[in-house]
Amino acid sequence: MLELRFNHICAEKCVIALGFFDSVHRGHRHLIEKAKERAAENGEKLAVFTFDNNPFGYVGRDEGEVYTYSERIEMLKNMGVDIVVSATMDNEFSATPAVDFLDKLFSTMKISEVFCGSDYRYGKNGFGDVNLLNLVAKHYKVKVNVVDFLLDTADKKISTSTVKQYLSVGNVEAANGLLGEAYHITGVVEKNFGRGKAMGFPTANIDIPPEKMCIRHGVYATTTVVDGKSYESITNVGDKPTFGVTDVNTETYLIDFDGDLYGKTITVKFFKFIRGIQKYDSKEQLILRLSKDIVESGAIKRF
Repeated sequence: MLELRFNHICAEKCVIALGFFDSVHRGHRHLIEKAKERAAENGEKLAVFTFDNNPFGYVGRDEGEVYTYSERIEMLKNMGVDIVVSATMDNEFSATPAVDFLDKLFSTMKISEVFCGSDYRYGKNGFGDVNLLNLVAKHYKVKVNVVDFLLDTADKKISTSTVKQYLSVGNVEAANGLLGEAYHITGVVEKNFGRGKAMGFPTANIDIPPEKMCIRHGVYATTTVVDGKSYESITNVGDKPTFGVTDVNTETYLIDFDGDLYGKTITVKFFKFIRGIQKYDSKEQLILRLSKDIVESGAIKRF
């Protein structure tokens, strides 16, 4: 997959999907799949425009991303995207008039068709809309395709804000239903104090990137992917009050795994909230609780 910066020349003929695609939820996937189908029909590349930071966070209206840029890139790659065009929301980009944004996009890329949602906004103060897009695209002989929203079971538009609401209360099952796959965290396993190993539960610790939202603290039934292989696991998101540790991270125990994970990149997929964070009076009590967590986790269906 080719990664390009916005306003850089791209000689490949392509169909492009426009948006932020911050959670790559089912609505985003639907739009990208429509663009993918057209690109295949045209014999062209599939391109996606996105941001490498959080535009909502830039203006102070957001509490973190569902997925980091690197996680989204990997997801788009797995969807068959050929080209990702990224921009950084900063003072310069936010001041770009809507028409200038479109002019730069169409003049630097060989775009035959554009796909976007009916609420797509762009340019300074979000002035640009689908009507302006149609007007400017016509000048460049680019066809605009507006894709209808996907609705959830309550006939409401699938949105990242709803996904975040579910994740913030630990309802990963509902969030996964909107995402179309299991919510996940990807990171490099770091050295820790070995407390879990000393109790018979060696864990893999990965930090939560500062730009990524933190889901409800607690213990979850998860699946962890290591070197392409999946292992059932339980994951603690949050602090460790039993040991007086207040730092927040992700700590995962892989069931039926025997090996060294330090330095490896792993992906932890979340399926169900088991319980909240608790402080125990002794290590023995914690070991008993972890044993119960494993039994409960084993009865939870992963998809």
